[in-house]
Amino acid sequence: MFAKMQQSLQQIDLSGNRAILTKAASKSISQLQLEISQSLMKHDLETGYTKAYSLDNQSALQTAEFLIYSSLTTIVHRPGTNFSYTNNWSYEPTMGNLPTPNTFYWT
Repeated sequence: MFAKMQQSLQQIDLSGNRAILTKAASKSISQLQLEISQSLMKHDLETGYTKAYSLDNQSALQTAEFLIYSSLTTIVHRPGTNFSYTNNWSYEPTMGNLPTPNTFYWT
């Protein structure tokens, strides 16, 4: 099951204007977007985080969307390759992100 999820995320096509997601990925991303946007709009005294005063609810959702998209670029494979848009950086073996030669070259 884990390998199937990993492969599903790696094969999302980000090269066009729209990404086609599985139902499970779409549901998970929508939930994550809501959770991130809500966390941006409130203080978390336990972790020392102060809410983003410059954001309203709509811009918090957009910021969460950007953060998720940026994260996906670290997992999704570039078309025709077996590595991500970030050369599998950051290193995350659970997502199949093992360093490529270019990871070291650009680092």
